[in-house]
Amino acid sequence: AGAWTFWSGNGDVAGNWQTLDGPAPPKSGLLNDREALTMSGWVRFDEEQLSRTGWFGQNDAVEFGMIEAESMMWWSPKGSVQTELGPYVEEWTHVAVVLGDGTISTYVNGEETNTVGGGGPVSSGYPFNIGGGGIWDAAGNYFYGELDDIAVWDVALTAVEIKKIAEGLSPLAEVPPAVAVVKNADGSLTITFDGTLQTAPTVNGPWTDVNGESPLQITADGEAWFGRARK
Repeated sequence: AGAWTFWSGNGDVAGNWQTLDGPAPPKSGLLNDREALTMSGWVRFDEEQLSRTGWFGQNDAVEFGMIEAESMMWWSPKGSVQTELGPYVEEWTHVAVVLGDGTISTYVNGEETNTVGGGGPVSSGYPFNIGGGGIWDAAGNYFYGELDDIAVWDVALTAVEIKKIAEGLSPLAEVPPAVAVVKNADGSLTITFDGTLQTAPTVNGPWTDVNGESPLQITADGEAWFGRARK
């Protein structure tokens, strides 16, 4: 037993399990029956890891970590992928694996390191674990090092999105600016928008910035045009 210890991580706070005899509290069945999957996190360790050291995953379903002292591996009953890493990783290093569209790919610091065919929904009766204790085997195989920002998505992130995460950026698409149009009693329009309003004679442009701030009043006898907002 024991408790997590925390210190400066990759730009925030990281957890260290080296002083404990058990993994992170488990989450039952988290990775069961996923058509697509992405897992990622930051790792750092200054001592050689034992074979079958677990980082994060779910025993007998999705297993991810150091299969050997100089090799990381992602394994499932429907395929596996392996790439060189180690025996020491003294700087914070981003690792990721993506499953989807019949392929399994690994990434290190945002760069694809290996891709193989395979993958598909799997399941097991084991919970999701971080730091060992139910990843490569039902128990044991603890990771001696530091982990930070462990994340799981039930979609296959793109290579561009993985690169963004490794660079410390959000992989989520930018929310488009909002536009609202209200028709007034006199036939005029009130347009409320975020960013800059643009108009064009056709839906395909060319687009021109409107010299005006939100909300903007348009008279009923004005020229017809297409409009959009741009951040």
